[in-house]
Amino acid sequence: MASKTQFDFFKAVYDEEIRVHSELESKAKLYLTIITFYLGAISFKINDLVGVTQRLQIPITLLVAIAVILILAFLFTIGAMGIRKYERICDLETVIRSFGEAPAKDNDFLDEGLVNLAVATNRNASQNNRVGTLLQCASVLIFTAISLQLGVLLFMVFKSRT
Repeated sequence: MASKTQFDFFKAVYDEEIRVHSELESKAKLYLTIITFYLGAISFKINDLVGVTQRLQIPITLLVAIAVILILAFLFTIGAMGIRKYERICDLETVIRSFGEAPAKDNDFLDEGLVNLAVATNRNASQNNRVGTLLQCASVLIFTAISLQLGVLLFMVFKSRT
């Protein structure tokens, strides 16, 4: 028999997964903003970038590589932001219909709720883990692209001084 304390514990774990979902959504929005800004800036100045890279003899493949990496990061972020299948604790109308003539005893009701919370929490956690993995890949790609861009900029500065 489940106690109210045990039920509250399971409910707190379920609520934690909901909080993680919100945090992942915020991260995805931040990554999307960074990528969009970066790709927009590159596309706005593409002619200038091509001219400078030709003048300083910087391989254009570096700029293409940065763009491809950012596009991959964009795709991972969009994948993370896709509609996810989250599990509800229960369908309240179904619960009410299951009462029949008399509602279930509190202990039986808590036992059923505990099982529902456990299943929903595990399913939501697996969704959050998938999203977290996609965002982790996107962050590595963003870091890589920005590092390459900074390397190209430093190379351009040193090359233009010589």
